[in-house]
Amino acid sequence: MSEKALPARSIYGWDGTNWVKVKVDADGKVYITNTDLTTLLSEIQNATYGLEALKDAIDAISLGSGASAEEVWEYVARTLTSVPSGSALEATLTAIKGTGWTNETLKVIKDAIDVIDDYVDSEVAAIKAKTDLLFSGIATEAKQDTIIAKTGNLPSDPADESAVEAAITAAHSATETKIERKVTHMDFWADNTAQVILTTVATADYALSALTVAGIPAGATLVRVVALLKIAVIRDTSTANNAVNGATALKVDADVAYGSLVTAIDIADNSWAVLVANGADRGGDIMIGDNDVKTEITGNGTFYARLENIACDGNNLSLEDVAWGVRIYFY
Repeated sequence: MSEKALPARSIYGWDGTNWVKVKVDADGKVYITNTDLTTLLSEIQNATYGLEALKDAIDAISLGSGASAEEVWEYVARTLTSVPSGSALEATLTAIKGTGWTNETLKVIKDAIDVIDDYVDSEVAAIKAKTDLLFSGIATEAKQDTIIAKTGNLPSDPADESAVEAAITAAHSATETKIERKVTHMDFWADNTAQVILTTVATADYALSALTVAGIPAGATLVRVVALLKIAVIRDTSTANNAVNGATALKVDADVAYGSLVTAIDIADNSWAVLVANGADRGGDIMIGDNDVKTEITGNGTFYARLENIACDGNNLSLEDVAWGVRIYFY
């Protein structure tokens, strides 16, 4: 059995016959003396070290004062209800709480964090469920190979515009012959010439109003250009059957002086015939030429036309409201 020092304060006990008092003096000598119950009760109730002192200490702890730090921590049922105003602990707690703190507690904060954490977990799971579908069924290596295959064709210098243009040109060259080009057309008309009177003079020429072509897109390729000729009414004033005498043509030119005429519409012999039996007037016509004149009418600009070397059987054959035009096919 290990040795234990006796306390400096007196202890009391029962020796089987009497109440006894055991005390150790400053030299370590033990004294045992008889005592009585009254003395014993007085010692137990002593205000300095007895039950009265213990009660005062407990009351002081309950009131938040009079206890040492060790006594506070050893008192398991103690509740911290307030912090002394102006203390260092109060300043520390204020700094921890920060501006705007009301009645939040650490538990309230923890509960709020738990709710946020659960929400984040839910949202992350939802996002993952969608991103997993991007490469569904493809192994990680295959995903990387797919990305590399697509990005490997990018220009080495994405900021270099010339590289982008070169790629576009190469793609265009590769597909140009494989994609059918869309051809469209536009019609252009000159103003009416009110009247052209044909006579029996075989070498007569009749100039029509100039025509302006505008609006063909820059860089367009002309596929075909054909001429159009409109006559509102054909009137015979010879009092006999009348018609064009000999084959002739409507010719066009880019030169106002008609220095490079090309045939646009062929006009056959006996065209625009008027039979006296049916009256002096007959309805006109719209003729569409079958000659391609894009070598002369090359796009936007001003162009000229005339009925060349045209004559009729009798005097006279009058063409009313004559106008010519062109239909330009391009892409």
